[in-house]
Amino acid sequence: MIDTLASREANQEEAYSESQSQTRARDIVRVALATLDRRERFIVEKRIMADAEDEMSLAELGRVMNISRERARQLEARAMRKLKGRISEITASALPGASLVRAA
Repeated sequence: MIDTLASREANQEEAYSESQSQTRARDIVRVALATLDRRERFIVEKRIMADAEDEMSLAELGRVMNISRERARQLEARAMRKLKGRISEITASALPGASLVRAA
């Protein structure tokens, strides 16, 4: 009787699919990060990608980088625009019919 109950755990196919999705997402982010300059990447790593306890404020970033808090904010915004654009390009090129997406 117990063998006929549905398992609460994900089956192997679902686990594999999830693993592949996570790997693909990491690869896309890695490629997108490569388009950033040194300062932008530092800010993204210390603000967005950092663990909660290691996350730096804009003021802290400004002090470390010897720039103003506002300039750190501007660099963060520029980095986010670049990342968003690059990730969109990468994911669009991976879709079936990607040439149609770019031409539109």
